[in-house]
Amino acid sequence: MDDMFQNISSTVRGQIIQRKAESCEIDKPGPFCLVIFGASGDITKRKLIPSIYRLYSLKLIEGGFIVLGVARSEMKDETFRESMLETVKKANPDDFSDSSWREFAKRLFYSKVEYSELNSYNSLKENIFALEKEHQLTNRVRDEKVKVFRSIKPFPLDRLGEYAALLEREDHSWKTL
Repeated sequence: MDDMFQNISSTVRGQIIQRKAESCEIDKPGPFCLVIFGASGDITKRKLIPSIYRLYSLKLIEGGFIVLGVARSEMKDETFRESMLETVKKANPDDFSDSSWREFAKRLFYSKVEYSELNSYNSLKENIFALEKEHQLTNRVRDEKVKVFRSIKPFPLDRLGEYAALLEREDHSWKTL
């Protein structure tokens, strides 16, 4: 059975997944900001962004989200988007759509952070708040909204609490690291 499923084209698999999504109750996430540390790296490019795009193209995540890539490299938002485009096309050859990509890419952002400098986290916090406001992710339930994925080696554990404290909101609403 697994071999048969592997031989089905990606388009048909997408249609099967979509039908299952329509016939089953699937909890779609509410508005969120996904922060990816190490976003200029290989895991983000080959795995994370293509997978998030796939969920978006299947309408399993919808409008109320943004993805903020964070790394030490200097890069503009548009450069980050362009660097992800070819791998998304390659990972989703049968399901890729230029119009869907254009809409998805509007939700991709990038911020340079020096991981060992606490001041970088203040700038990151300001950037997250500005993006949330711009994309109307504020005034929503904040409890589960910001998710962080780390695709880099761990920070020194003795400083992790300091970094997290700098990113925490005044109402203590994000704790997911």
